[in-house]
Amino acid sequence: KLGKGLCQEAVKMMMGTLRDPLLPCYQFNSIISTIAAKLPAKLVGSLTSINTRYKKSLSSHRFHWEKHEQFPAPEMLEVIQTTMALEKNSDTVGPLVAVL
Repeated sequence: KLGKGLCQEAVKMMMGTLRDPLLPCYQFNSIISTIAAKLPAKLVGSLTSINTRYKKSLSSHRFHWEKHEQFPAPEMLEVIQTTMALEKNSDTVGPLVAVL
């Protein structure tokens, strides 16, 4: 049984982690490292570049009242859809669809 203080501290730590604007970057890195070998190198490079650009935008000095930039999921989706359309007639589209 957790004491009242330990439970509150655990919830506080969890909420801080969930509010971390870098959380999507960590999730992306975890996923891309697993599937990168099965994706076209150009797609992996583009997605990684978008992720890196987002991380850099978070490190710029901001005032405490400014909101962080949203994770660029729509941009990543557009890159994936464009790649799938361009790869439509190639041998890589099967594995690409299977992975995504």
